[in-house]
Amino acid sequence: MSKGSKRRPGQGFSDKFDKIDWSNKPKSKLVEIKTATGTRYVHPDSLKPKTKTYHIMPDIEPYKVVAGDRAGEYITSRSEHREYLRRNDFVEVGNEKDYFFKNEGKSEYNPTKGWDKNG
Repeated sequence: MSKGSKRRPGQGFSDKFDKIDWSNKPKSKLVEIKTATGTRYVHPDSLKPKTKTYHIMPDIEPYKVVAGDRAGEYITSRSEHREYLRRNDFVEVGNEKDYFFKNEGKSEYNPTKGWDKNG
């Protein structure tokens, strides 16, 4: 055993706890705000006005059409893409929410949902 491995009486945390000077603790950075429902404490940074930012969505990359009335041609903009889908009665995969909610999730291709072709 080494010289410092044994605990000595009076050297523990509980003996020193009473000697801590709690009057010098650092002040909190929270700000007190009184409201109708009571008092709240918030960080001063949360009181700063929020900076408005804008997200500018870039146009789509041109792609070659493989079906429909413009097969073999290129579509170069979102508006062209929307018009092409509307004109050919196409639906993008992942964007068929209207159909899903209109039929309560039932379809000919999802028989587990109780689709009935006759009624």
